[in-house]
Amino acid sequence: MAVSDTNSHEIPAGHFSRLLKHWRSVRRLTQIELAADANVSARHLCFLETGRSQPSREMVQLLGSALDLPLEERNALHVAAGFVPPYGDKGLAADNLQPVRQALDFILRQQEPYPGIVIDGHWDVRIRNQASARLLKPFRDAYEMENGLADNAMHVVFHPKGLAAVHAELGRVRAAVDPDPAPRRGAGQPGRGAIAR
Repeated sequence: MAVSDTNSHEIPAGHFSRLLKHWRSVRRLTQIELAADANVSARHLCFLETGRSQPSREMVQLLGSALDLPLEERNALHVAAGFVPPYGDKGLAADNLQPVRQALDFILRQQEPYPGIVIDGHWDVRIRNQASARLLKPFRDAYEMENGLADNAMHVVFHPKGLAAVHAELGRVRAAVDPDPAPRRGAGQPGRGAIAR
C-alpha cells in the first residue's frame, strides 16, 4: 500500500475525509481495523472518509485517539472537520512543563563550555546555552534571513544565506588562514602546524 506524501498541514479546513484517509493509510489500517479500534461501525467510517457524513467533535476526538495521533495532528484533524482545535500550544512555557524546562536548563548548563541547543519536532531552536549563543552570534549577525528562519536549525545549516555559505567557502577560508599548505613540524598534533584537511 503506497502511503501518500501529503502533509496534514497542507490539507485545508473542511477536508476531514482526505485527512482521515491519509492518517489511516499512514497507520496502515483498513477501514474495518480502524472502525474496530475506534468502536464505531465500518459503514459510518466509510461515510466519513467519502464525505457522505460529517463527524461530531467527539467522533474526531475518538478517531484521533484510535489513530494515536500527536496533539498537533489531532488539532489539524479538528480544524479539517470545522472545529476549533482543542489543544493549545504553549510550548515549554506551559505550567505543567516547568519541571521539564528546569531539567533542560540544568542539562544545558552542565554542557558549558560546549554549545548545546534544544530543538522541537520542526527543528526550531527552543532553548540554547550561553556557549551556543556566543559561538553562533557572529554567524547569526551575518545571516541575511528573517528571524523565523534564523531560529530553525535546518535553515541555519542548509539555507544558502546561513552556515551553508560559510561551508561553501571553507576552502577559501583555509587558504586565507594558512596560505602555506606545506606540512610543518608537529602537524599531526591538534592545535599545531597546518590546518587539518
